[in-house]
Amino acid sequence: VLRALRVTRERLDAILDNTTDAVLVTRTDGTIVQTNRVFDELFGKPQTGSTLQSIVDSIYVYILIESLKSVAIDNQPRRLEISLRCLDGTSYEADTALYPILEQDILTPLHVVCSLRDIRQRKQMELSLLQALQREKELNELKSRFVTTVSHEFRTPLAVISIASEMLKRYSHRMTPEQRTQRLEGIETAVRN
Repeated sequence: VLRALRVTRERLDAILDNTTDAVLVTRTDGTIVQTNRVFDELFGKPQTGSTLQSIVDSIYVYILIESLKSVAIDNQPRRLEISLRCLDGTSYEADTALYPILEQDILTPLHVVCSLRDIRQRKQMELSLLQALQREKELNELKSRFVTTVSHEFRTPLAVISIASEMLKRYSHRMTPEQRTQRLEGIETAVRN
């Protein structure tokens, strides 16, 4: 039995130490019980009594606490995105999966497995896409304003040309040569505009 338990423990440690995710086990209040190598490299080896909340950015602490409580109450996994602070001071955006560990003969979990997957690259791509979308919207608005302005700028001279040419067609026989010349000059000015 002890040998089987040791083999199982070694397998579990091998899995935890070879994943690219930071993995830790906490109590349902967030107190850290065990961490893997990736977690230790990113956030440092936790001291006795350290909590997950101590490395989480303050705006996510409440969400994390409530999620840990929910996992403990309904024994269902939870996923959330949180931001943590690494040892080097950088921010670590994480897709966080919380899984209850059901203890033998106890209905309420005492521990939670937390898997922290790095999503900084995905967040950066999302930001780039949002910025590109915003630029696209700005370009469309600029294009729309340009078309409206050009349309207005063409409409006025074309209206002058249309009225002057209509007057020449209908009333040319009643106009003096000076009036006809004046209408033709109005058309030429409108064409130049």
